[in-house]
Amino acid sequence: MQLIRGYIAALLAISANQLAAQQVLYSSYLNDRNTDRFEITGKSGDYYWVQKNKKKNQVELPAMPWRSDKQPSFEIYDAHLNEIATVEAAEITDSTVKEYYIPGEKNFDHLILLDGQNKTYLSVDRYTPDGEVIATNKIIDTLNFSEKGNSFILLRSQDRSKILLLCFQTISDAPLLLHGILFNENWGVLSTRKYVHPYITQPFVQYEFFNYPVEHFSTSSIKLSNNGDWMMVAPSGRNHNFSLFHFNGHDTTFVYKDIKLPASSSVEDVALCIDNERLEAMAGIISKFRYSTLKNVEVAKYSMESKKISFDSSYRFNTLNGGKVKNENLYEESFVAVPGAGFMLLKEYGKDYPKTTNKEEDSYDMATGKEILFTNGIANNEAEAQVNNDDYTRYNTLAGPKGYYKRGDLSVFYFPGSKDDSCWSGIINKEQTTELNSSYLSYAVAPSSGRLFFMYNSFLWKENQYGSATVLDHNGEEVRGEEIVFSKIKNNLQFQRARQISDHEMAVPYSNYGRNGFAIIKF
Repeated sequence: MQLIRGYIAALLAISANQLAAQQVLYSSYLNDRNTDRFEITGKSGDYYWVQKNKKKNQVELPAMPWRSDKQPSFEIYDAHLNEIATVEAAEITDSTVKEYYIPGEKNFDHLILLDGQNKTYLSVDRYTPDGEVIATNKIIDTLNFSEKGNSFILLRSQDRSKILLLCFQTISDAPLLLHGILFNENWGVLSTRKYVHPYITQPFVQYEFFNYPVEHFSTSSIKLSNNGDWMMVAPSGRNHNFSLFHFNGHDTTFVYKDIKLPASSSVEDVALCIDNERLEAMAGIISKFRYSTLKNVEVAKYSMESKKISFDSSYRFNTLNGGKVKNENLYEESFVAVPGAGFMLLKEYGKDYPKTTNKEEDSYDMATGKEILFTNGIANNEAEAQVNNDDYTRYNTLAGPKGYYKRGDLSVFYFPGSKDDSCWSGIINKEQTTELNSSYLSYAVAPSSGRLFFMYNSFLWKENQYGSATVLDHNGEEVRGEEIVFSKIKNNLQFQRARQISDHEMAVPYSNYGRNGFAIIKF
């Protein structure tokens, strides 16, 4: 039996290489005894850049995702993921505030923010895609104040022609002072603006010391358009609601529109996308009621030409069924934009919560008494729906199909951004593995070219874990013939650390019995 399974696995690997040789590429093993960790930085031209962290000479810096040495290095890989060069990055000093990596088609840029006597210097190191130095320590602008790294946000437009650096400067006993510097792709300053208004708040924080610009495909509450305007969704400075801001990139004018939220709800996440062809922006805000299973999603579409909201709608639903309001599993949720269409909530389930021993206290009961008030007007399935085992199932309703989920289930809820579209939900039922104390499973999603690519680890006959994918269209229907087939079964892809690096590519680290590398998935 073991021999037969091994033979079938070999056939699967061969067929995968034939069917999807251009879809999934694997690097050789990266780790050695001098390497602590690596991170895929991005793609420049036809080359992939990877930052490596040495175990020696480590220093601890604030707001860093992992320990780094004082001079991190980059390894560069060609289109076939063969290593071709190593580049030493700029040395990290006490004056280094924050660093950004900006991969481009013609260059790889390293933006460094430096603190110096009540000033902030913006310095750029530029390389060719294959690692040749073009310029180092080029000062492109200076701010006449010092500010912590968490106050900065960097954005790039979809056509990569513009880069925007924002700084939310804290002023004692006064509103934030918002600075916006708009650059072209060669770091020439197009405009420098200041915005002062009591309703302006910082929408989110880029905590990491090493970071990347917010791209058009990034999940974020702020985006830069190709014409230099930028949109932002942030908490209102005057009430419970949120505001949709539209900033003109060439002067200090801006408009803002209220997005009203239920008074009894609390916001969990915000997403925003821009349609550069239609000059439209779409904002989505997900909030919860008393119980985290009861959700409200507000969707607003905004015309950047007329400066008006052209569509707004509210969706209320229960992620469980039968009126249940408390989860029985650990779970993780992510709220993402589907460009040009709407928004999705992904809810991933892990291990069971421990059951209570008190028979009079059922932590997973249905809402009763006053709690029923919170379920009024919320979409809900009274009975459990049919679920295709080890497969994908679509539903026309916007409500949870089950009251209890197995470890590894992924529920999907879709919220349209136009009156001509409709809601739907679905579930991917796959057996997964994860740390017992963690609910985060091996799922990554990438909306691209009218498709929704769900990538995850699954099992081959409940033994060998391997990468798999489910492809849906915007109507939630499964698309056959466009699946991503993963050939190297023993390489366990770590989708929790996956990062989309372009419109049609995702970088995913993998592990293989203690050896590590990365895969490039093309979709």
